[in-house]
Amino acid sequence: NAKIVYVCNIMTQVGETSNYHVSDHETTLNQMLPRNIDRIIVNTGEVDEKYLDLYKLNKYGWGRVRCEFKKDNYEFYDLVKYEDNQVLHDSKKTANIIKGHL
Repeated sequence: NAKIVYVCNIMTQVGETSNYHVSDHETTLNQMLPRNIDRIIVNTGEVDEKYLDLYKLNKYGWGRVRCEFKKDNYEFYDLVKYEDNQVLHDSKKTANIIKGHL
């Protein structure tokens, strides 16, 4: 009976989710789960150009996961955090969102 919450990736991964949008992640996961996802947490924060260059994202097909439309179960927050030259979710903020404290 628990809610299914998916925190969507901030970045795509070459060969796995190249050019995926939020809806592509949702569709793929819903096909594998026993029921549809209840809440999808979507990042709205921009990724600094420095990190795009560092990851060589544009050159190799990696990039920021885009959201092409809004749905009732999508929730939008700036979740970008940088640590050790990586683009990550801000884990404290994400946890508070999931718990309903934000």
